[in-house]
Amino acid sequence: MDKEKKDKKTTPVHVVVQTVSGLEDELEMFIKDRVKGDAAGEIFVPKRQINVKKDGKWSVKTEIMFPGYVFIKTDDPETLYHGLRSMYDFPGGRKLLGDRDMHYAALDPKEDEFISKLGRRRKDHTFAISRIVIENGGKEYKPGDKVTVLEGDLKDYEAEIVKIDLHRRKAQLRTPFMGGALISVGIEVVE
Repeated sequence: MDKEKKDKKTTPVHVVVQTVSGLEDELEMFIKDRVKGDAAGEIFVPKRQINVKKDGKWSVKTEIMFPGYVFIKTDDPETLYHGLRSMYDFPGGRKLLGDRDMHYAALDPKEDEFISKLGRRRKDHTFAISRIVIENGGKEYKPGDKVTVLEGDLKDYEAEIVKIDLHRRKAQLRTPFMGGALISVGIEVVE
């Protein structure tokens, strides 16, 4: 690495790579294999835990939060871009999101803040199930009811809760992605 590049300090950015839904984990491993050095940074696929009821029993399932997308936190997005451009042999293809001039898409500050908080305490980029209390005793939820998050990743996003589905044990919240995309995350209601 030349001295000029080494001395140049950059703020890490999250870059988004798009692929075919279902191939996110494979692309993550493929990039880790192919893009060498510091440009690869931290590569991850954001996930979420949800509750699933099967045969009358509840269990926790982990699934991809944003199907078709892989996130990379890098200090050197330009070198990363050039490394990714050479990866034409990835099955299912891949596309580095961005504009024509910059050739990559760095997340805006609100998106970056959201994606940086995911699983930060556990360092796993997974939105884990949260324990909540609903002011009316937890029997039902109506818009405007006060929700208190006792523990879990939803604690950082109480103000973004749009809907709670007690039957499916999910909370829906608005994210800063794609103009305010809604996502569902797992909850456990405490009475």
